[in-house]
Amino acid sequence: RDLFSNIIIGIMLNNFLPAKAGEVARAYLVRKKEGISVGLTLGTIVLERIMDLAALTLYIVAILALSPKENEIFFMSDSAAMRTGTYFMLAAAAALFAAIALFRFRTEFFMRVMNAAVAPLSAKAAGKFRGILLKFKEGFEVAGDVRLLSRVFLLSMVVWGLSGINNWFFLKAFGISLPLASSVFIMAIITMGVVVPPSPAGVGAIQLIAVILLGFYGIAEKQALAYSVVMNLFAIIYFAIAGFLCLLRESVSIRSITKEE
Repeated sequence: RDLFSNIIIGIMLNNFLPAKAGEVARAYLVRKKEGISVGLTLGTIVLERIMDLAALTLYIVAILALSPKENEIFFMSDSAAMRTGTYFMLAAAAALFAAIALFRFRTEFFMRVMNAAVAPLSAKAAGKFRGILLKFKEGFEVAGDVRLLSRVFLLSMVVWGLSGINNWFFLKAFGISLPLASSVFIMAIITMGVVVPPSPAGVGAIQLIAVILLGFYGIAEKQALAYSVVMNLFAIIYFAIAGFLCLLRESVSIRSITKEE
């Protein structure tokens, strides 16, 4: 089934709307096109993002373990803050995946814990939250199909690997000569840093992370800032054009999507 347009439209809206609203728009588009419930679709979208995070985490861990340059900068650094930050990032990723596994395989226990945390604030909100989680659980059922899940994960690895290569060309364009492994590492860290973007398209956060991160590679702030601004702008323009063409193809408008949301 052709859901490519929905993905592109969702990315475009993520770049212009706060709080990853494009993902919700994707769910409404799928409901309109395929008749699948919004909750079920959101569950599969969350699973898709989990695969992305898993792929990015694997790249980060592998490069930290195998690349002498990154190992020296982040593990052997004289800065205690840098070493602590690296370990904290890896521990946070492990905790996230543990919570996801608990939700998938011990759903009732997970829901009791979440209910205990939310109910004191609002019993009504706790009931709605439980309903949302149950819908998400439907989308997570695909996680029981190991073969399909493996294919999704491998596809995520390929996509993010290609993004790392694309990032290498962007760095080169701004006179930043780093190994391909470093380019993939930088791309992965920036992407994970804006998983929950504080602004549409991660504008501002991407620049801050890029300047700090490239500083450890000895890249000047102005050079790093120029690279991150152009890279960010290119992505926004590219997906704006592609998203607009997909809207025309699907015969839907942004106004109709936002009304649904």
